[in-house]
Amino acid sequence: MTKINLGAWDFNQYSMSGGKKAAGTKRYGQADFEKLKSMGATDAQLSLLGGVANQKGIKIGQWVSNNLPAANPWPYAKYGNWDMGMKDINMAQAQGKSTGDIRGYIQHAMDNDINVGSKAQDWFKNNQPATPAATPATIPATTPAATPATTPATTPAATPTTTPLPIPGTQTGQANVGTGYNALGIMSAGSTANTGGTSKTFGRNKRKWQDIQSQVSQGTLKNMTW
Repeated sequence: MTKINLGAWDFNQYSMSGGKKAAGTKRYGQADFEKLKSMGATDAQLSLLGGVANQKGIKIGQWVSNNLPAANPWPYAKYGNWDMGMKDINMAQAQGKSTGDIRGYIQHAMDNDINVGSKAQDWFKNNQPATPAATPATIPATTPAATPATTPATTPAATPTTTPLPIPGTQTGQANVGTGYNALGIMSAGSTANTGGTSKTFGRNKRKWQDIQSQVSQGTLKNMTW
């Protein structure tokens, strides 16, 4: 980008033939446009020169009108000199433009090699945008961990107490027959083993078969109960 004094531009200096324009043909023409481009002019400067021509009453050629870049956000050549100065700031404020808007006009000028007056630069420095208050950090709510469902302990059904039935005839052999304990059973041949139940089981006293035989042979059998 190049600093060009657009306010002092000589619209009669350049023609497409290479020399000055013919008398009475002063204008912002293609030759001026091409010369500015060769000098490194920005689109904003090319557009601004159109504003300078309008302010001086100089005609803008048809070719330039067809090729002129988009207009700048503020008509820098309309108020005061051909740059961004305090007259521009005052007029923008009178039109109700915000501080942010005016800062934007100044920033655009600085970014595109349009001159900004010293007082306008001071205004720009002294009118910085307000820094928004910091938003306090918010701590996201913590969702408590789900409590696992507990299955109530199952108490096993009580097992009914069973009383075993008495089994009759549990006494076997002579070894189990004690004093005052009579047993009646069936003897095998040649054996004195007693396989029957006790008197408590059968509910009455029974005499041993050996005793009966002995009493019969001795003639002393008495009180026989069947």
